[in-house]
Amino acid sequence: MRANEVIGRFLREYRKKHGYTLEQISVASSRYGSGWTSGTVSVMERGGSKADSLPNMLILVQTLNDLAQQNEDTGLIVEPLTIGDLFRNAEYLPEYEEDQEESVATADAEAITENDYVQLTDTLSVLDEALAEGFDGVDIDLNDWLASISEERTIEDSKRFEQSERDAKIIANEYGKDFDVLYAEALQAAPYPMSEVRAAAKLGIEHYAFFRVICLAIYGASLAEEVRRRAGSDANQQKRGRVTRRVVEEIQEKLNNID
Repeated sequence: MRANEVIGRFLREYRKKHGYTLEQISVASSRYGSGWTSGTVSVMERGGSKADSLPNMLILVQTLNDLAQQNEDTGLIVEPLTIGDLFRNAEYLPEYEEDQEESVATADAEAITENDYVQLTDTLSVLDEALAEGFDGVDIDLNDWLASISEERTIEDSKRFEQSERDAKIIANEYGKDFDVLYAEALQAAPYPMSEVRAAAKLGIEHYAFFRVICLAIYGASLAEEVRRRAGSDANQQKRGRVTRRVVEEIQEKLNNID
């Protein structure tokens, strides 16, 4: 199997073994800016979405370790994963019971088969256990990295928030709308649909409520409502997608014209 397929197999087995949902993993990974949805995690399990890229491996290991720490009250302490574990069969990972020094394997290792080799290139394959051992010393702690840039990130987030608020106020004023009224209405609408979350991120709008304010000012409706009005309530997903992109492009043009 190729590396992305091996990692996908690990993720699928590990998730089911510990009872995690696709949504739990996607939400936990968002802390590290993954942008994963439950659908993304599902595709990763099937060997897609560049599961074997270094950023995805780093985030995946940290996310699974975070979830394990949250579940320590179950009495089962799981040893932190390393990158090397991603190349192992999750079914055979040892589990650590509280106050026990020795690990207890959950299953006996099977005889080596073709599935135990990771295909790195069209001509090079490596035994998965050998690859795993090579990465065993690579511990992951993205939380230390997050702490090291937290102050800088806070400053940048604050600047983007202020810019987004300024843009929303200018557009609301341009259309003769009261920003405070629209903002209060937008806040009450939370949580926002994924289409608005994605659109706000694409436009660089720091707070989803400001994106909703802009939509309300320009169209008198949310993004979803405007798309439904243009595309029709019975439109298929492709048509809704095309209309959504057009509306977002219109908002982008409006933002670009702000002095």
